[in-house]
Amino acid sequence: MSDKEKNTNIYIEQIFLIKSNCFRTPKLPKELKIDRKINILNKLTKDKDKLLCEFEFSIFPITKEFEIGCTFIGIFKQTEKGNITLEEFSKFNAPALLYPYIREYVSNMSLRLQVSPLYLPPENFSVLLKDAEEKHKQES
Repeated sequence: MSDKEKNTNIYIEQIFLIKSNCFRTPKLPKELKIDRKINILNKLTKDKDKLLCEFEFSIFPITKEFEIGCTFIGIFKQTEKGNITLEEFSKFNAPALLYPYIREYVSNMSLRLQVSPLYLPPENFSVLLKDAEEKHKQES
């Protein structure tokens, strides 16, 4: 397969933060068991040439002494037909492209809140999204 055949023809049009939520209590325990919540909402425009991917993320100790949460939106545009549709792209690729922005936000805010620095590791998005979906089903 040539490089031209591998091209998705999907481009990032815009990425921006739409929601920011942080708090902490004055006292923090020495050890924290951290949990996280992930919600991803994908919407295609009517003509299916643009994708809006909304990635909501929060991280917090189970005992709720602090929380760092954010929501980023990525707008992706497909200029011509590629080897993947925007709908297929929305499942793993779009959230994976937004995740570095979330990682930076969480590490920055953890330093500002003076909690132990939180550095989110790179993720396997097929596993991450399956885990988030299973957790969401259990909570429902």
